[in-house]
Amino acid sequence: MSQMNFSMANISNISKISVHQKPEAFTFSAQTKVMLFSILLVWSLLGNVLVIAIVILNKNLRTNFNCLIVNMAVSDLFIPLLILPLKIVQETNGPDWLVDGPLGEALCKLVYFLTDISPLVSILSLVIITVNRFVSITYPMKIGVLRGKTSWVLLAFTWIAPMALLSPYFYTFRLLKKNGITHCISLWTPAFDDLAARTIFITVVIVVAFLVPLTAILILYSLMLYQLKKSSDKVIHMLNNRQLLFRQRRNKQIFYFCIAIIASFICFLGPFFCFMFVLNFVWRWDFKGKVVKIRTILFVVQFLAHLNPAINPCIYFLFLKDYRKGLRRLLVDSKRKPTSILLRRRKSTKISTLLEYFPLGKVRNKSTSV
Repeated sequence: MSQMNFSMANISNISKISVHQKPEAFTFSAQTKVMLFSILLVWSLLGNVLVIAIVILNKNLRTNFNCLIVNMAVSDLFIPLLILPLKIVQETNGPDWLVDGPLGEALCKLVYFLTDISPLVSILSLVIITVNRFVSITYPMKIGVLRGKTSWVLLAFTWIAPMALLSPYFYTFRLLKKNGITHCISLWTPAFDDLAARTIFITVVIVVAFLVPLTAILILYSLMLYQLKKSSDKVIHMLNNRQLLFRQRRNKQIFYFCIAIIASFICFLGPFFCFMFVLNFVWRWDFKGKVVKIRTILFVVQFLAHLNPAINPCIYFLFLKDYRKGLRRLLVDSKRKPTSILLRRRKSTKISTLLEYFPLGKVRNKSTSV
């Protein structure tokens, strides 16, 4: 469900190098990239807006669990609203930064800061959902972690922690002019050694944003599935066939939902973090002789990472019945409203026409005379 959409301007500089080396390839690939990014933008924007609208418009969905789902959907919106339009502009107009001056520098820092906060917010929200589900299944008599003020504290934590982790962006991201072209890049100099500081920072991000959450999620879901099987075996002699069928169906739904979450997390985020690991520790940010190869791999892993916000709503609608009901209700209401408005107008027109022929004053006089 969650995603890591690192935009890392210093990696994007690879594309800038390859632009000058392979102009024909860039022209051809730019058309493909613009088409794919445009499809992804519409898909991701529509899916996450629908998720937010469904939860807001349905009172029965305004729970702490769905609040975290909305929290992930809001963070996912940063991808279609910020980074994907930027990618499309850079592929069509070139890699230069279009805005200069203090405003351009502020945008350079904020765009990448907000974009890279998005996956971290989703990952932390996913971990909290996993912990809450684990407590609810393992200790059914206890109150879950998403209760009262605790839920709001945890919700705030999903934003404060990523902001703290990515706070170095406000120092490293800056505008740099080269050959009359303005670029938004990430540099750790002059305060730090660029290669050493970048290596340490990327290592921390890989561990905090991928390895630790993935390990926690895998362990907790494994324990949950074991507990579900154990509880089903215990009560099997206490249930009739209908109850047993319902319980088995619910356990299967939880199992498949867990598998979808873990698969999405690994498939769409794993390649990017593996690429970052190789770039950081194997190639040591040395692009010599590998520009075309790195540029191709970079596009694939970044596209997979940007695909995750579009996949998340599909997982919700596929595995959560209440979301499918809310979507149907939303679509039916949107069709009925124009019709109901038209009917009201027709009724009001008929009433006004009748009143012209049968004024209320004359009717009252006739009735009193009778």
